[in-house]
Amino acid sequence: MNGITDVLRSENVALTGGHTAETAEFCLGLSVNGFSPVPPKTFTADEPHAIILTKRIGHGIIYAADNLGDCPGIAKEMLIKNVLQSNAAATSVIFSFDGTYATDVTGYGLIGCLQQFFSQNPQKITLNLNAVPTFDGIEDFLTAGYLSSIDVQNRHFSAAVKNEAQIKKTEFYAKKKLQPKPVILDIRDLDVSVIGTAEGAHCLPYESLEDRMIQLPPFGTIILFSDKADTNIHGAVKMLWENGFTDLFYVKGGYEAIVDELVQLGAEATEQFRKLLPSGATGYELIIKGFDYMLAAALDKKDPKEYLAVPKAGTVLYISRKSIRRAEGTVINMKDGKLIPDHPSLHRPRPEGNLKDRTQKVIDEMINPSIAMHGGFISLIDINDDTLYIEMGGGCQGCGMSKVTLKQGVETIIRDNIPEIEYIYDTTDHASGQNPYYRPE
Repeated sequence: MNGITDVLRSENVALTGGHTAETAEFCLGLSVNGFSPVPPKTFTADEPHAIILTKRIGHGIIYAADNLGDCPGIAKEMLIKNVLQSNAAATSVIFSFDGTYATDVTGYGLIGCLQQFFSQNPQKITLNLNAVPTFDGIEDFLTAGYLSSIDVQNRHFSAAVKNEAQIKKTEFYAKKKLQPKPVILDIRDLDVSVIGTAEGAHCLPYESLEDRMIQLPPFGTIILFSDKADTNIHGAVKMLWENGFTDLFYVKGGYEAIVDELVQLGAEATEQFRKLLPSGATGYELIIKGFDYMLAAALDKKDPKEYLAVPKAGTVLYISRKSIRRAEGTVINMKDGKLIPDHPSLHRPRPEGNLKDRTQKVIDEMINPSIAMHGGFISLIDINDDTLYIEMGGGCQGCGMSKVTLKQGVETIIRDNIPEIEYIYDTTDHASGQNPYYRPE
């Protein structure tokens, strides 16, 4: 092959493509498929390059399904039409972009070809996978287990691929502090996310994402997370990207990964955490009440519906799901031989004014202006100890999304700004709503 390319180069002829076939005998052939009015440029790896894909990717997967007799006729027709499509239009595009190299990805796969291009001079290559043309329904074939004959080779090449949309749990907390603040979306089912979610996150179930996407800011960073298995996360990223949201990240391992970093142990506390646990205790409980943070031994196993169990230094730290948002940033240190929880809020001045007035101010200034655009409003009915009673009016009364508004909006803002409030109850008679903003079918 080296000899052939040397001869072609000496005659100013470009080898612009190739194909491999699995046959009993080794054979090699050349064909002329067109003449270029301009001499080919020399390919160099030290300048910016764009990749032009002229046809869809996924032939090998459809072939694999067809070989096993499980390929719908429409898929085969689509594949044949793609193969027979002329490259004439693609050639003119390549020339207009001063193309320097052309090949097909058959036999190597896209990543394999890219690695060949830059094998002598490694470069960072950025791929927008949402822009890579693939056959419609190819994901269904992959889910069903159909793999191309170069799947093993692809897996080997994938070691060189870094998914830049995927961030680790430690990166999540760093990105949360960026300015302007990113929008954080918990796409798990609402009945799960309302039990506990990350501080500052909006609970927007995957099933509602398409309908409520218009409410997201068109610019800025969006961080998504789901569950431990990253359920629906790739579908959500793709949906947002296709609708113009390009500054996207998702947390690998979802909510479980996030809560694993929720509370940190100081160096000395890490050494003593298990040693200081009383005999018979099942773990520790982090208690957050009002402005106080306390650590106590848990004598019984906690109900997983009400408590999050976070493994820490050989034992378990229980955190009430209702306190998860306020637990973020807690560091447990040793002081005078005792384990003492510390939190940034403990070093801030206590708010002035009585509880009811401060709560009313939050509703007036932080909640009602945002829901007024839907014709709704929230009224404070009563506060009894650590329990707040509210009523929804206007477009919120009878609205099919009122539960979402309460859980991801009202409760989040109230608990973030009024730590004394532990429980929030909606007293609204939604059945009598006259003009709901959204009425489910």
